[in-house]
Amino acid sequence: MVSTLIRRPLLVQSGGTSSPTPIYTLAASTTEVSYDTGVKLFDTPKSFTILCQAYVNIYPWQSVQTMFGLDTGWRFRVGRVNSGNPYYSNVVGTASSYYCALTFNNTATDPDTQKCRSMYSRGSNAKSTKRIAVRYDHTTHRVEGNAPQITAPGTGWWLLSDDISTEDTIKLNVSIANGCRIDTFVVYNDILSDAAVNDFLNDGVVV
Repeated sequence: MVSTLIRRPLLVQSGGTSSPTPIYTLAASTTEVSYDTGVKLFDTPKSFTILCQAYVNIYPWQSVQTMFGLDTGWRFRVGRVNSGNPYYSNVVGTASSYYCALTFNNTATDPDTQKCRSMYSRGSNAKSTKRIAVRYDHTTHRVEGNAPQITAPGTGWWLLSDDISTEDTIKLNVSIANGCRIDTFVVYNDILSDAAVNDFLNDGVVV
């Protein structure tokens, strides 16, 4: 089990004077498949930040196995991606095999159905701790994914044409059968600063 994480105030990305408010914090580590957080992020347009720490083996994952996201339509997820186009500020990269990626499309029929950003490479056939941060600005439709090797601010972002619109709730360990454990899952109602994101990615510090 992971130790208790240090909490300290940090400013929002826009330079505000108070810390963003967590709207959800996972109470305890879970390996439950399709664990329902009850959090709706796309019922109304909103900006948010997600911090997630998981203990997982990326190596043998199948394409549908996901650390967290929506369990219908796959418009939003973080997990195993067989292949896809990494997007850097709306520029398509070369199609290749990415193993743990952020996928974020505004509709299920988005012509860019492989729009994603690699978070972790395949690595060795063993479990290890993975930390991921996702930030979304609904006013600009800017999506950003970060991991320890892609700290903020980074190139791992793109723009959507519109918000996702769904009443679906965010679930953890979606379609996973090989024992992924989510240790930390915190959702904020605003955009965390680069410093707050990097403190989490590098040291596990949660605001």
